[in-house]
Amino acid sequence: MKNYPINAIRNIALVGHGSTGKSSLAEAMLYSAGVISRMGRIDDGSSTSDFDQDEIARQMSINAAVLPCEWKKTKINLVDTPGYPDFVGDVVGSLRAVEAAMLVVDGSGNIEVGTETGWDLAEEAGITRLFFVNKLEKENSDFPRTLEALRSKFGTSVAPLQLPIGSEDKFVGVVDLLTHKAYTWANGKISPAEIPADMADQIESMRESLIESVAEMDDSLMEKYFEEGTLADEDIAKGLEIGLTTGKVVPVLCGSAMKMVGVDTLLDFIVSSVPSPAAVPPVESVDGEKRGPEDSFCALVFKTMADPYVGKLTYFRVFSGQIKSDSHIFNANKEREERVGQVYFLLGKNQEATSFVGAGDIGAVAKLQDTSTGDTLCEKSKPI
Repeated sequence: MKNYPINAIRNIALVGHGSTGKSSLAEAMLYSAGVISRMGRIDDGSSTSDFDQDEIARQMSINAAVLPCEWKKTKINLVDTPGYPDFVGDVVGSLRAVEAAMLVVDGSGNIEVGTETGWDLAEEAGITRLFFVNKLEKENSDFPRTLEALRSKFGTSVAPLQLPIGSEDKFVGVVDLLTHKAYTWANGKISPAEIPADMADQIESMRESLIESVAEMDDSLMEKYFEEGTLADEDIAKGLEIGLTTGKVVPVLCGSAMKMVGVDTLLDFIVSSVPSPAAVPPVESVDGEKRGPEDSFCALVFKTMADPYVGKLTYFRVFSGQIKSDSHIFNANKEREERVGQVYFLLGKNQEATSFVGAGDIGAVAKLQDTSTGDTLCEKSKPI
C-alpha cells in the first residue's frame, strides 16, 4: 500500500451497539473498493475484521480492526470497533485516532445503549459524527421510524441526507437529497435511476428542510438563501462542511451491507464530506503545545495487541511528521527511547511493510519494549 498526502486521507471509526452490522458494513466497503475479491461473513469466521479466534467463536467483534481502502484516489482508514460494553476501551482508544465516527444502527427503530455510548464518546472526543441506518432489507425495518427515534434521542441536528427506495425485501436504492439524484443496486452494482414519482413531494420537502438547515451554518449562506430561495450545490456543500465540523449537522445515510445497497454512496460521502486530518486543528499537548502535520514527529498509541507471528504489535496514529522503519523514537510518557524495526500498514490481521507512515495516517510497529496504549511517541530532541 502506498503512502498518501494528508489531504487524501480519511480516518473514520465504525461504532455502535453490537449486531447492528458494523463489521458487515466494513466488509462491504472493502469489497466495493476492490480490496477483497469476495465478502467474508461473520457467521463462518471469514470476515476481514473479526480474525481473533475468540471473535470467530463468539461471532462478534472483540478488538478494533484497521481496514484501509482506496476510493476515488483517497485512502479511507476504517476502524471497526466492538459494540459490546465489555470492550469499550477499544472504542475510546480508536476515537482518539480518527476525525469522524460513523454510528451504525439497524433499521428497526430501536436506539440501543451501545449507540448512546458511541454518541457520547464521539461527542467527548470532539469529532464529526454521522449515522448509517443499516439492514433496511430486513423484515419490519422502518427508516422513518428509525429517523424519528434518532432525532428524538439525539436532537434536531440529526438530518437525513438520503431516503430509501422501497422497504424490507423490496429495498433497492437510495435518493440523495443533496444532489437530487437516485441510485439503485442489483447484485451489488450501482446504477443511476429515476426518482420514484410517489416520493417526489416527500423528497422536495425534506430537501428544502436540509437546505434551510445548512444555510443556517453561515451568515453569507443565509443571506443567499433569503435572496434566491435556494442554494447552489457548492453552497450546500460548504454549509454541510461547517455543520459537520461543528457538530451542528449530524447526517443520516442508509443502506444494506448484505445487499450492498448504499455502500458506494457512503464511500462517496466519506471522501467528499468527512474532514481530512489536514482540515482539523493541530494536535495540542497537555501543556498547550500545538503540532501541525509538517512539524516534528508525534504519534498516539491507540491500541496494543499480541500477534501470533510478530509478537507485541503497537497501533499508532501519526499526527505530525513521520515514523520510519529502522529508526529510533522517544516514548514521552515512559521517558524511554525505543528502537523501531519495520513499520507496517494494517488490513485486519495482515501487515504490509512500508518505509514510513506519515502525518494523518495509521500504522503499526512490532516489539516496542516499553510502550503501551495511550502513550505519546515523538523525537527525543523534541518531546511532547
